[in-house]
Amino acid sequence: MTLVLITGAVWAEQVWGAWWSWDPKETWALITWMVYAVFLHGRFTRGWQEEGRLG
Repeated sequence: MTLVLITGAVWAEQVWGAWWSWDPKETWALITWMVYAVFLHGRFTRGWQEEGRLG
């Protein structure tokens, strides 16, 4: 997901001359990436443990 955002920014710079233009698609891609990053950060800081696991 991170690689797609980076390559998309590079492509946009080559085609339109700007890395970021606050287009709705770009903005929602960034928001989606941030939510995913928060999820991964939460999983990583909790030691990748599952909630509700018996044992």
